[in-house]
Amino acid sequence: MGQFHDYLWGTPTPRFTMKDSTCISPTALFYYRLLAFFIQTFVFFWTFILDGGLVLLKYMTLWGVTWVYLYFIGVLLCYRLYRVEEHVNHKNPLAFWKFVNVIFELAFSLQVLIPLFYWLILFPGLTEEHHGIKLQKTICVHFVSGLLVWIEICINKVNFYIRHVFILLGFLLFYAVLNFIVTQAEGYPIYSVVTWKDFGTYLYLTLAALVATLGFCLGLFLTRKKNKKADLTSSILSESFY
Repeated sequence: MGQFHDYLWGTPTPRFTMKDSTCISPTALFYYRLLAFFIQTFVFFWTFILDGGLVLLKYMTLWGVTWVYLYFIGVLLCYRLYRVEEHVNHKNPLAFWKFVNVIFELAFSLQVLIPLFYWLILFPGLTEEHHGIKLQKTICVHFVSGLLVWIEICINKVNFYIRHVFILLGFLLFYAVLNFIVTQAEGYPIYSVVTWKDFGTYLYLTLAALVATLGFCLGLFLTRKKNKKADLTSSILSESFY
């Protein structure tokens, strides 16, 4: 189990930082997450459950919404499960908080990919079809979910681990297979640019994987930079105090 842990999480053993913030109080962080949970609950049920349920998971967008929702559910559960430090098992590779950590890595990476891919590539050709209530739902799933995660990464201390990029790539491969199967079963493409009949399909899939990977690397850069700055500030304040 120790070797598996080191392979998945590296060394030194990661510390539990799910309830810590780089710039606001732990209480403020908790209430932001609670607010984000309620907002994402509305987005999830309005655009997903009420519009068709699991069948909509053929869309990458709804996977993005789901990962964001699962993250806020998971991180709030951490406040319940890890009320005291003694409840945290840092060395268990399958600890619940580590699953939540991975979910955040996926959620952020996808919320870099999805808005860019949708608004720059897909939306221009769909403008006439998106008015009124449909446009509002489009904004919810392609903007609001991403905004919540971007705010979260600016204030939390959840770490990114470079070896987890393979989990992201594994998920993208899973979705590509799902997209292919659904496209063949329904007889028409889920996305107009991914037909599985021309070179453009593989070009867009490669581009999507590259953007998602760059999103992961951006998350890694941001977390390391802000966490290092927060730790340095904390150290200076401690020295000043003593």
